[in-house]
Amino acid sequence: WVALFLRREDNMAWHLAVAAGAIAFGVQGIDTPTTFDGGRTLGWELDEQVPGIEALYVQVGGGALATSVSRGVGGARLFPVQAEGCAPLRRAWTLLEPRFEFSVAATNPTMFMWPWEPTPTSAAEGILDDVTYDWLTLLEQTRITDGEPIVVPESVIVAAPDVALTHTGVSVSATGAAGLAGLMHQPPDQTNVAAIIFTGSAPDTPGRT
Repeated sequence: WVALFLRREDNMAWHLAVAAGAIAFGVQGIDTPTTFDGGRTLGWELDEQVPGIEALYVQVGGGALATSVSRGVGGARLFPVQAEGCAPLRRAWTLLEPRFEFSVAATNPTMFMWPWEPTPTSAAEGILDDVTYDWLTLLEQTRITDGEPIVVPESVIVAAPDVALTHTGVSVSATGAAGLAGLMHQPPDQTNVAAIIFTGSAPDTPGRT
């Protein structure tokens, strides 16, 4: 039988089921490490099709996508992107600065990551996880690649889908274009090749990605 982990409030039941012999199945790498394998294939494809990627902007809710894609793109600086209405990852990063003692964070996770308050809000609804589940792995990967988490103003989040449509012809949702919003808000210095990922179509154009 399979233990399916979908919501934070299901976490205890999920762990009990896995301990009792269930096969782990979920979308977060912290609980299901094989989750990272699927995302890495996106990184490998990017790396193969676009040589020389120097910066990678990926929208972050739970954090598994950004972590895994970054592992597949060799040499790119990772910039995880969240909206200003829900940015627990950047908060944890700030608390860890400047020494970044990840071993301390692993031992005392609630000192650095806890649910976002007030209630998360943004047009990018798909990344409004109140905690970044894979935050520690993601911040370690961000640090290793000399990147940093980016918090984007809501006005840029809202504008990004129109920019995507204008320049690429792709109709993408605010969630799916949040990586582009990060690039728009904070472009990297001295970088010629930056990559983003569109992860969802706009509501009025189902099926287009």
